[in-house]
Amino acid sequence: MMRRIARATEQQYLEDRWKYVEGRIVATRGSLATTVPDFPPSPQRLVEGLHPITQAVVEGASRIAGDLDAKLFVVASKSGLTAIARSKRRGAVPTVGLSDSEQTLRQMALYWGVTPLAHVATRDINQLLERVSNWGLAEGRLASGDRILLVAGIGFGTGGHNMALVHEVP
Repeated sequence: MMRRIARATEQQYLEDRWKYVEGRIVATRGSLATTVPDFPPSPQRLVEGLHPITQAVVEGASRIAGDLDAKLFVVASKSGLTAIARSKRRGAVPTVGLSDSEQTLRQMALYWGVTPLAHVATRDINQLLERVSNWGLAEGRLASGDRILLVAGIGFGTGGHNMALVHEVP
């Protein structure tokens, strides 16, 4: 029941967002002096306990996904905090959550706009992208040439998720 309510709410939010964006474009055509605030406003801190590098990567990657018209935004997360941060951005690009933790995947099912993918035991970026691409093609969510944006950590000691990668589906 919660999932059905969440899906209906997400759909309404996206419709409202597009109406806002269209209104913003119309408002800025008439005068350069007209300013309309971002929607939603960019919060100082999305998730308590989230590494600042991860915070910055999620925010930047969210903008990149929109600019490149990505079809999927993929978050690889052990704890789910990165998926929460992406969820709070309320982006129009659908998000897929990957984890090697069953508990984290169950929690991701309740995050706004996040679809958890089955248990993923690998941390190899190429294998993750291949798995998501195959899933997206099989589900009809992706086609050849579509772009996927992946946020993950590459383990150079900086902590948090420190990489955003754009991948085109072969």
